[in-house]
Amino acid sequence: MLSNRVSVKSSLSGQFILVGVFGVLAVLAVVFFSWRRPFANDPVIEIWSDSLTSYKYTGATSVQDARPGLVGFRGARIDGSLRAGSHLPVLMAANPYESAGGSSRMGSIELSTGTLTMDDVDIALPAPGFSYVISRSYNHGQVDSGGSSRVADSPIGRNFFLGCAPEIVRYNNAGDHSKDQIVLVYGADRYIEFRRYSSTSNTYIGSNGACGSMQFTAASGGEPETYTYYDPTGHKLVFIGFDGNAGSATGQLWTLCDAAGNKAYVGDPTTASTAISNGFTATGELLKAYDSADRRISFSTSTIGSRKRYTQIKFETRSGGTWASPTGVVEVARVDYDYYPAADSNGAEGALRLVTITTPLTDSGVSSTMNKYYRYYSGTFNASTNPGHDSEIKMVVGFEAMRTYSTYLTDSDLYVKPNSQVYCEYDSNHRVSKAFFEGQCGCSGAGNGTFVYTYGSNGSYTDNAGYDTAWCTRTMVHEPQGRWTTVYFDEVGQALSRILTDDDPANTGPQPNKWCTKVTRDGSGFVTDISTPANVTGYTHSTGSFTASSSVGLVKTFTRVSSLEATGFVSDVRWKEGTSGTAYYEGLWTYDIHSVGIYHGGAAIDRNVVRFGIATSKQYFDQTSSSGSGYNETDYTITYNADSPHPTNLDLTIAKVLTTEPSVATGNNGSNSSNTTTNYYNTDGTLQFVKDEAALISYRAYTNGQVTKTIEDVDMSLTGGG
Repeated sequence: MLSNRVSVKSSLSGQFILVGVFGVLAVLAVVFFSWRRPFANDPVIEIWSDSLTSYKYTGATSVQDARPGLVGFRGARIDGSLRAGSHLPVLMAANPYESAGGSSRMGSIELSTGTLTMDDVDIALPAPGFSYVISRSYNHGQVDSGGSSRVADSPIGRNFFLGCAPEIVRYNNAGDHSKDQIVLVYGADRYIEFRRYSSTSNTYIGSNGACGSMQFTAASGGEPETYTYYDPTGHKLVFIGFDGNAGSATGQLWTLCDAAGNKAYVGDPTTASTAISNGFTATGELLKAYDSADRRISFSTSTIGSRKRYTQIKFETRSGGTWASPTGVVEVARVDYDYYPAADSNGAEGALRLVTITTPLTDSGVSSTMNKYYRYYSGTFNASTNPGHDSEIKMVVGFEAMRTYSTYLTDSDLYVKPNSQVYCEYDSNHRVSKAFFEGQCGCSGAGNGTFVYTYGSNGSYTDNAGYDTAWCTRTMVHEPQGRWTTVYFDEVGQALSRILTDDDPANTGPQPNKWCTKVTRDGSGFVTDISTPANVTGYTHSTGSFTASSSVGLVKTFTRVSSLEATGFVSDVRWKEGTSGTAYYEGLWTYDIHSVGIYHGGAAIDRNVVRFGIATSKQYFDQTSSSGSGYNETDYTITYNADSPHPTNLDLTIAKVLTTEPSVATGNNGSNSSNTTTNYYNTDGTLQFVKDEAALISYRAYTNGQVTKTIEDVDMSLTGGG
């Protein structure tokens, strides 16, 4: 087992990775995969067929009652790209730079599932290292283990999910424990999964596009078992496990900390049993938490609709004492939640009705207040007269409209519509069938901005073992200005080809004009080719088939690593004219690999955590089919921090990055040599010093995560730096 730090620079033989498929490089952005010698050849992005097309855990989460259920709700796609992010400061996707396949979302509608996506932030205060964010996601597309629609009865409102309280669930395969699984649900419509490394291992590794390692620690001395999630940037989340000692906190997040030691926690920072009694209610809702700035976060609940609901979340500071006996307590932020009572036609009992965010200002007694209002469907679904199902959002009235709107509770839908931020109608399968945004309802003088959604499936698709390249579903969107957009999806909800037409693409009479972008994925779900409309010469809507020219039209190709750890990552991007044209380089990348055998509970975890940094980036400006000339190269030399005597999550943090820029020839008025810049970082990831190409040094200081001092051209003899 590898337990020391290793840094390996990729060679041109295949250890490449693309950062920003379309040429946007994030110098310090990182991705990682886990490996262990002699299993160093394990790919970072792995397809785990056992759950590739199914959500294995049959139940819902223990407190927020969430069961995303559909594989289209994975937060990470199987190609390693990110579908739905988190307000937690951790990475979820194995390859966040992968964007070749494009988005499956149009505005706030997830086209692959036909669901309304909402991700609202109620409170986000600056703090050292990271912010403890109060946020809410929403999902009316949750299903039970039989595939039937269900309503999640969450303490933050029906079908909503409180983002600061992610939950884990455990799937046990009684016949083969190597197929056991931990699922991290971090939103109503987002989850990632970890498969057990072996039938006896305490390590669960990210699969089907997810990154990270989840490490199990057994119960001991009356303390509950825990699961610790390690990410490549040095952050870790600790969850209470599933044994009898967990009590009401089964599967709940306990602590969140970074490599610099900044910690947010529920109940107690060090003892899980105390955290359970101090931080959670008897039914598992949050009671008390503390952020990394030592603010106290109080959660108030009240029984509404047969279960406890959060009615208020409040942040406070103190000027003295401890939180056990504080002095000078001051409220700094608050959000209040109001729910529909029984027998209300605009929402079922327990559905979130009103969100009120209050921020105290500097002037004594003066606060800023913002409100958001939700209205839902109720009663029996009828496509014409009641196009929605129980607890599906009908309208949302946003902050600005609510600033002057006082009769929203009693007004009919006719008057609420022009003020709504979102309005939706649904089909019999609980998918959005019609929507408009920002009051564009075509009523009361407003512009008509209604989108109409139609869903189809491939009658020839079969769910075979492993990944199937055939298209599975498609969504057609009739946009307000008359354009139609058709997007195809594979069996796991990844976007495929996209077609724009000036009329209904299903017309069997006169054919509409078409602009088709054809996307090809390989047998592992990775994009290999993108044919632009200039290359696509034919499209048949009834079958979803395309033809492309062999000689004309731009085609982008993505060469992917075919072996070892970086399998599936892009090594280079090329362009050509026609499918049979000569391919010319557009960009090429190599990587620095940093492997850490993190110690957990006195021993290294079963698979090392590896962080990637960019080593070289070549951007081509000449039409050449070889990599020998015609490019500008930027090099990055990364130095990491180190812990002793055993590696910890600190070893995953970057100490400095030396950037060597392309040289400019004297014939182009350059020096014919490369300039260099060095960035120095604090262990929490914030930028500390920059030494620029002229050897001038700038410095930044922080308070609660915010820059409070900058010094340009620092005299290092005065600061003690070097």
